[in-house]
Amino acid sequence: MFPHSEQEASWIFVEVLSSSHIVVGAKIPSSVLKCINNRRIKKARFPAQRKHRDESLNDNLMRAYTFGVRNCLTTDHGIVWIYLKCIIFEGGTVAQVLLALGTVLGTLKRVGIKMGFQYPAAQNVLCVEMHLGRGSKCFSHFISVNNPENMRCGQQSTDTSITVILYSNNIFICFVKNACCLKDSSEITDEAMMRSFYKTNLGLKRESWKERKRKENGEKLQVKNIPSFFLSPSVPLGGYENTLRCRKYLRIWEEWNGKTIFKMKSEIIVFCWAQYAPHTKTGRTSIVHLFEWRWVDIALECERYLAPKGFGGVQISPPSENAVITDPSRPWWERYQPVSYKLCTRSGNESEFKDMVTRCNNVGVRIYVDAVINHMTGSGVSAGTSSTCGSYFNPGTRDFPAVPYSGWDFNDEKCNTGNGEIKSYDVAYQVRDCRLVGLLDLALAKDYVRSTVAEYLNRLIDIGVAGFRIDASKHMWPGDIKAVLDKLHNLNTSWFPEGSRPFIYQEVIDLGGETITSSDYFGNGHVTEFKYGVKLGTVLRKWSGEKMAYLKNWGEGWGFMPSDRALVFVDNHDNQRGHGAGGASILTFWDARLYKMGVGFMLAHPYGFTRVMSSYHWPRHFEDGKDVNDWVGPPNNNGVIKEVTINPDTTCGNGWVCEHRWRQIRNMVIFRNVVDGQPFTNWWDNGSNQVAFGRGNKGFIVFNNDDWALSATLQTGLPPGTYCDVISGDKIGDNCTGIEINVSCDAIGFCWAQYDPHVKSGRTSIVHLFEWRWVDIALECERYLAPKGFGGVQVSPPSENAVITDPSRPWWERYQPVSYKLCTRSGNENEFKDMVTRCNNVGVRIYVDAVINHMTGSGVSAGTGSTCGSYFNPGSEDFPAVPYSGWDFNDGKCKTGSGDIESYNDAYQVRDCRLVSLLDLALEKDYVRSTIANYLNHLIDIGVAGFRIDASKHMWPGDIKAVLDKLHNLNTKWFPSGSKPFIYQEVIDLGGEAITSSDYFGNGRVTEFKYGAKLGTVIRKWSGEKMAYLKNWGEGWGFMPSNRALVFVDNHDNQRGHGAGGASILTFWDARLYKMGVGFMLAHPYGFTRVMSSYRWTRHFVNGKDVNDWMGPPNKNGVIKEVTINPDTTCGNDWVCEHRWRQIRNMVMFRNVVDGQPFTNWWDNGSNQVAFGRGNKGFIVFNNDDSTLSATLQTGLPAGTYCDVISGDKSGNSCTGIQISVSSDGKAHFSISNSAEDPFIAIHADSKL
Repeated sequence: MFPHSEQEASWIFVEVLSSSHIVVGAKIPSSVLKCINNRRIKKARFPAQRKHRDESLNDNLMRAYTFGVRNCLTTDHGIVWIYLKCIIFEGGTVAQVLLALGTVLGTLKRVGIKMGFQYPAAQNVLCVEMHLGRGSKCFSHFISVNNPENMRCGQQSTDTSITVILYSNNIFICFVKNACCLKDSSEITDEAMMRSFYKTNLGLKRESWKERKRKENGEKLQVKNIPSFFLSPSVPLGGYENTLRCRKYLRIWEEWNGKTIFKMKSEIIVFCWAQYAPHTKTGRTSIVHLFEWRWVDIALECERYLAPKGFGGVQISPPSENAVITDPSRPWWERYQPVSYKLCTRSGNESEFKDMVTRCNNVGVRIYVDAVINHMTGSGVSAGTSSTCGSYFNPGTRDFPAVPYSGWDFNDEKCNTGNGEIKSYDVAYQVRDCRLVGLLDLALAKDYVRSTVAEYLNRLIDIGVAGFRIDASKHMWPGDIKAVLDKLHNLNTSWFPEGSRPFIYQEVIDLGGETITSSDYFGNGHVTEFKYGVKLGTVLRKWSGEKMAYLKNWGEGWGFMPSDRALVFVDNHDNQRGHGAGGASILTFWDARLYKMGVGFMLAHPYGFTRVMSSYHWPRHFEDGKDVNDWVGPPNNNGVIKEVTINPDTTCGNGWVCEHRWRQIRNMVIFRNVVDGQPFTNWWDNGSNQVAFGRGNKGFIVFNNDDWALSATLQTGLPPGTYCDVISGDKIGDNCTGIEINVSCDAIGFCWAQYDPHVKSGRTSIVHLFEWRWVDIALECERYLAPKGFGGVQVSPPSENAVITDPSRPWWERYQPVSYKLCTRSGNENEFKDMVTRCNNVGVRIYVDAVINHMTGSGVSAGTGSTCGSYFNPGSEDFPAVPYSGWDFNDGKCKTGSGDIESYNDAYQVRDCRLVSLLDLALEKDYVRSTIANYLNHLIDIGVAGFRIDASKHMWPGDIKAVLDKLHNLNTKWFPSGSKPFIYQEVIDLGGEAITSSDYFGNGRVTEFKYGAKLGTVIRKWSGEKMAYLKNWGEGWGFMPSNRALVFVDNHDNQRGHGAGGASILTFWDARLYKMGVGFMLAHPYGFTRVMSSYRWTRHFVNGKDVNDWMGPPNKNGVIKEVTINPDTTCGNDWVCEHRWRQIRNMVMFRNVVDGQPFTNWWDNGSNQVAFGRGNKGFIVFNNDDSTLSATLQTGLPAGTYCDVISGDKSGNSCTGIQISVSSDGKAHFSISNSAEDPFIAIHADSKL
């Protein structure tokens, strides 16, 4: 299978088609062979003695890589081949070569970028075959990249997984996503050789060369019969994996081998999702940059202000020793010119630093260090001891003995621009390997440099810092940063939970148009989103025609990075003075009015992790539009930073601006803490620069950036009451020093509570158990709905109805009331009460389908043919069991000759005339209103939680409101005192009629019939619709506001062709598509969701119409059959019970888990393969195409293995379905066949194994 000679090896290529498909033995194309044979061999000698011997090997090997690249060809199959010429090592043993190679493997991806090929997407795998001939000193390299887009050389790389295949002396080692496998039948006598590979790829702490030399060598490692899972490319073991998995596989390795190879200590690096967690105290959501503050002042500020005001942490200026710059005199940017990693700067010494960290942590305020690790001070700075600690340094000779660094530790030889400076930001190698404005660029590819940097950061971690801003990250290779981060300690357990990893956010200026992008760095941690401040400043300044009204889709909709990767700010220390990125649009404290608006918007909006700026004043002086004093350092006396003094009004003195102490900004930090986790709701704008939005039922904010006053009554989503505006003043006890806002009933008087379904916390959906008996519903609440997380049940109308015999007992007889007595074929009043009680007792609410628009039709015969036996006479409009008489109906108001609705373009006909001959009640009359209210109040007192108002479209909104105003509060046995019933109104509004859904918003939620009609059209792929178009699903499709919508895929009407929607409606008859539709609905945040639970009937189509669409529920002689439960938990007796289908039941639970999380990480293939996430709680993928879906996607989830809840269930720590592995960067590979029974996959936080 594998080559046995150097000659043979040159003809073998290992092609990795995917993470689970490997083809061995592919022939090298003749064009490539010809290219190879025409190239000369490059020699690289081992030096006899070096201080850092392993690095010398690395230096030479890297040079050989650099000089070895000679050609790049693309085959017909879309495989890019790159040949590196054979490298001869003279004077080095095989073990030495492999030891050096172990170091290089950690930077293989960077080497690949240097060679100039494209990794088109994360699912494409890089494969390397290296052959070391037996007894020879030469090995050849062939590198390929699976490149379906046929990319040519010289294009930029994005993150990808890496696979390395090494064949040498019968050793076959494979690294898949930093995994390791080993297959060998011989002995390996050099343990150091093994360490060189495993320490890089398992994230183990590296040992120094001297430490390795001190260890006893000669110990033999017998390797045989390796477990098969180590050969599986799908087993990731790298530093990106979590501790438990890393320990699990190492333990298996150790048990199999019969010895302990690696010591599991706290130094073992497990670089996982934790680098995205800021470790702020619960309830704190923002940090502040106290730019150039002294450590003693920061310690005081943590205790006296930041902790009491809810700030989560402080970004501090670089604490490492820096050059003292005298021309200009002590500029701010001297802090970014390090000469050592000693902790002494003009902010304070090491003791003061430690005291600050301790005191801030003790009050729950975290410290984040601005880490300058890309470079040392510039070559133009004079040699000497002019530094903040007095250490000697010589930039001219690249000598920094206080570290120590020497010429070997910089990138000068790698930069090919001539002057060593970056000349073009379109060339990634220049940006990352050349000097930034003359600053000496560190060679982070070298293990010594990485280890030295890591030692500095670890020292800070051990003191107690919570994380790092990585300065100038754009100028370092992501893999090099990752290699440093892999060496970092866990956070100090004096203040952080055991195993906590440092929070990382990287400075990457990406405004678009350059070869380096922010996404290159997502795997390491958060990234600074510089477009945020640039765009927001442009909008608030009203430049380029921008308006605040356009901010409705702010965030990813504006081309920003995913919210869960973004560190956002309005300004920072660079661009507030014209450095960095952003230009003149950046808002700063100099533009105080607009700046406060900008920061307020940032802190109110859910996008990103927020950082507030705290600055100092300097004497600006503009010449030719440029501030020539942009260099001026902090307030000082002869170079000594001034104390931050506090004025009586709590602002700062001594030249410190302290924006974080401005009332408007301080209070918006608290606002963000309060609304954390709440959805973005109730957007309003005037089409210009007056906007408003809410955060669930926790907060609301209004902006006026127009040139005229704002006067509007807006839906806030807040409970009624009087609120203190925290911009114009403060709430002190029960008093307010600013504007007071009264939130009460809306314009038509009915308060917010009718929008609240009163479901138990953590439950988000209800189910319509259509035509079920009350006794069966009671059982279902207890045995299934409560345990599975359903919030409530919509029940069929409980009021007495006419018994229809022609056709025999149709479903729609339930919508022909004759009284408000509680007896129907579902059960009597006692059974109804028992059902309500039992369901409420297990936290499942009951919502009644209330038929209050009409009584039974005029065509029904008079008599006692009703479910309670009450007499009624539709012909004479006599319903004595209510009682109603002719005075109580709308006949006199209807202007049509037939008395029925004849035109839906006439609102008066629709609301005052008969709907299909049903007797239309006169709801403008107080007697009728009171009678209906008495019926509904009887149900409320029994314990129902709310009502579906049937045929609401056929009643005037004011009449409905008048009835609702008469209703009791809910029963306090199960609901908080003062709770109002949940209301959702049936209004069919597909557009084009006189009546619209919005007419009814003041009364409660409204059924959004366009939802199911449109979704069915998309999933059926009719009219050219594609799932890719669902990215802006919801209001973007012309639907009503999400917080007013009751949504469903089908309902009891349109699943049988009645009501609205037509043939596009998905139902249980189309099970495969139906499950996809319901899955999409339950995963997507739009609306309040209702699931359908149906029964089967005997369909019979004549001329395209089901003539049996009238058929009632399963019955025996008119008596509804029991809902029986089969052994597989499905239902019998012809009850469909869609709510019990595994896919739908599990998606109800999915929605519960992701509730309140944002809609994130949308992906589509331009057709019918789509995916999206819900924050860091859930992710779902659909394949409705005619081809297989195979893609590696950003899920936003923490690393780990998840159980797909569509193909199976999570049971304990086991999964009966597909398992999905999410790597530390949040990405996972998905494969869904177009022929799969259920072509979608869903994973969520509670399905993690």
